[in-house]
Amino acid sequence: MTTINTSVARGWDPSTANGPAHYRCRVRRQVYVDELMDSADVAKLLGLASGNVVSVYQVRYPDMPRPILDRGHGRAKLWLRPEIEAWATTRPSRT
Repeated sequence: MTTINTSVARGWDPSTANGPAHYRCRVRRQVYVDELMDSADVAKLLGLASGNVVSVYQVRYPDMPRPILDRGHGRAKLWLRPEIEAWATTRPSRT
């Protein structure tokens, strides 16, 4: 199974230089590529009409998992399948 590592960087904050030491660190998360979903996949799993409706859901439901990769407006967004599946079980049925 193919994996990728995602990382989040945090920089030093000079405004707190007299307080606790702040330093640059990386937090890595291993992600299985097979578990990534685009908006069309998310829409299909949730029973929505199209991938465009997923952005409406992101606004309407603040507890919806955020994309693990968001390249900005009009570009790819990717979610983790297990997070979407778990969230979908907490939502009322659309039928």
